[in-house]
Amino acid sequence: MKKESLTSRQRVLKAIEHSQPDRIPLDFYAVPEELAAVEAYLGIQPDDPDPNFPHYMAPHEKLLEYFHGDIRFVQPKYIGPELETFEDGSFMDVWGFRREPTDYGMGTYYEFLDPRLADAKTVAEVDAYPWPDPDWWDYESIKAQCQRYDRFFIIAGDDGNVDFINRSSFHYGYENVMLGLATQDPVLMRIFDHLSDFFYEYDRRMLAAGDGRIDAMHFGDDYGTQRDTVISPRLYRKMFQPRWRRHIEQARGYNTKVFHHSCGSTRRLMPAFIETGIDVLVTVQPNAGGMQPAEIKREFGDRLTFHGTIDIQQDLPRMNVDQVREMVKERIKVLAPGGGFILAPTHIIQPDVAPQNVVAVYGTALEYGWYD
Repeated sequence: MKKESLTSRQRVLKAIEHSQPDRIPLDFYAVPEELAAVEAYLGIQPDDPDPNFPHYMAPHEKLLEYFHGDIRFVQPKYIGPELETFEDGSFMDVWGFRREPTDYGMGTYYEFLDPRLADAKTVAEVDAYPWPDPDWWDYESIKAQCQRYDRFFIIAGDDGNVDFINRSSFHYGYENVMLGLATQDPVLMRIFDHLSDFFYEYDRRMLAAGDGRIDAMHFGDDYGTQRDTVISPRLYRKMFQPRWRRHIEQARGYNTKVFHHSCGSTRRLMPAFIETGIDVLVTVQPNAGGMQPAEIKREFGDRLTFHGTIDIQQDLPRMNVDQVREMVKERIKVLAPGGGFILAPTHIIQPDVAPQNVVAVYGTALEYGWYD
């Protein structure tokens, strides 16, 4: 491998600023079952969990180093009320959702059960809901996390940060949310207010604890399906853009970049994302409608940085190693010129991906992803 001339932090910042670093930045994450499989394949032993480093990828630092991952996440430590558990294995999470471990054949997901506000008719019912309190987290641990990850690009937040549509659907039901967007349902608007208020303060405390060392705030909401967007650009600008600006202005006040996750096809919303102040679109799914890498690079690549493009739905599970290598080379050829590209999976990698395909992605990127 060629010699790196930049730190990971410098590399990612240059890419986001649409300048060419020494090589393309890399990001990596996978579900626990896939992490175990890849580590076993490579003979890597994960670290023991450390409560002061609560992000789920923290024990897998050796694997991140092996792949030359450039991004690290920081997260506060939960110290709030003990969460209720039940005999059937389900449990209550911090949002008051009852969740059930569900075995889907290759691993376990924690599915959401009945939305507790599904029958709410009034704003008063929403206000009476037991919303979480930012005091339930210890933010002091973020200082030590930032110190450990100082040479990396550090992100606070994640796909679920605010997450208006998804998180509201867990409270209110997806059909109610979609109808409520069309009718400006006061109950839904109040749920949005509570989500926004919580995360505004939660994020502020993370940023303050980072003391200037957090490089980006990561937000999320899902606006896309496999074919198109679930909302129109007009509705986004009316309902979501004003709400996001509050959070983005806070992030800018701490001199951070803005990452925003959305699954699916989001091409029609990209001009609005740019207006809102989003720097990095996570995640770019090349097999979703209208998301052809060459086209979005040509149309928006000077104003948006694209994160992702390594498809976990069709490509990684079905390709052989040689095909994976060719796919990665093509992504680099199309998206790397001029910066504005972070190579990563299109979502958290699942256990149906062969470990050798994961290794091929990052090995190929480290072989062909250089600008010099």
